[in-house]
Amino acid sequence: RRGEENRMKNLFQKYVINNHNQYFKEKSSPCEPVFKPLMMLLSICHDPKGFPNLTDAVEWLVGEENGVASDFLDSIYTKLCWSMFSLCAELCLRVAKVLLDANTDQRNAETLILKGLKLSKDAEKKMVNSKGTVTLPIAYALHQPVYAELRELGATLGVASTDDFCPSHSPSEHDSTSSSIADPKNLPSSYLRKGGSSDGSHSSLSRLSIGSRGSAGDTITPSTATMTRFES
Repeated sequence: RRGEENRMKNLFQKYVINNHNQYFKEKSSPCEPVFKPLMMLLSICHDPKGFPNLTDAVEWLVGEENGVASDFLDSIYTKLCWSMFSLCAELCLRVAKVLLDANTDQRNAETLILKGLKLSKDAEKKMVNSKGTVTLPIAYALHQPVYAELRELGATLGVASTDDFCPSHSPSEHDSTSSSIADPKNLPSSYLRKGGSSDGSHSSLSRLSIGSRGSAGDTITPSTATMTRFES
């Protein structure tokens, strides 16, 4: 839920990372690659201006492979409706915006934007088929606003044109340019069922579900995909 990023960070640390370190420290886990980029993303969303250790974070994030999951692992997460590529892309976007706002390190900001664009483009290939049909609407709805803002910012700075990293389909009239972390009020209106609310209340990734899956052979496009929320 928006405004509770710090609480989410603390809960994730307590119930996921701490348990992992206690019980799986000597073992490999598909969850582990998420830990650092997700904790950083929650931190910068909570307080962009007070983001701790910004210099160290930038130095780590500009590394080509840092924060980037394997393609195989990202494919598994994407099928579960959340792309790890999109996660790292949003982190790149938000750190770049902090650097640009402070007017201190445009070179690294541009590097991060390009890294985010590449990750977003690779992520979208798994959500949209060759005909432009969105096959994973929840993952796409969380990914698309980040990708759109990266393209816009890249074009503004002249480091990439919108054509260089164009999406796999023509953006719909509902496309947004605001970033999101599972925030329904930032989802395109066509993804919300009639009667649903987009005020963000009682919302989180765990409460989003596909409202219309369709039968075998059916296709789901950005204009026909719907979402619904579970109220707590």
